[in-house]
Amino acid sequence: MARKILALLVLLVLCFSAGLGFWYLSFSEEQARLQTVEPAEFGVSSNIRELTALLENIYDREDFQIDAVNPNNLRVIVDGRLLFKFGQPVDLAQKYEALYSVLQDIKDDLPKIQYVDVSSYRTPAVK
Repeated sequence: MARKILALLVLLVLCFSAGLGFWYLSFSEEQARLQTVEPAEFGVSSNIRELTALLENIYDREDFQIDAVNPNNLRVIVDGRLLFKFGQPVDLAQKYEALYSVLQDIKDDLPKIQYVDVSSYRTPAVK
């Protein structure tokens, strides 16, 4: 009888641990998703919303995510692979124009490109 109770307690602890682990993993994924959602949901400045509208001229909205977690390091992730670094969210119209110009120049090499840094829009960098 004592063995049955002990086995039942061990089974109960295992099920509880598995449930707690599953909850933690789903909570972590939700937090990561919230960090890269629509900028409007975070109440960020209107110039980031304008940047989103400008980027929709190049990509479908579903193809890119804006990472505004660090307000001094605005980034856009395209197709989960290509990264556009905008730096501080100022002069975004000029940075978009620099990005658009760079993308026109590198369109044939785009699969090889890791990121385009337009944080200094006068001297964009490509790697």
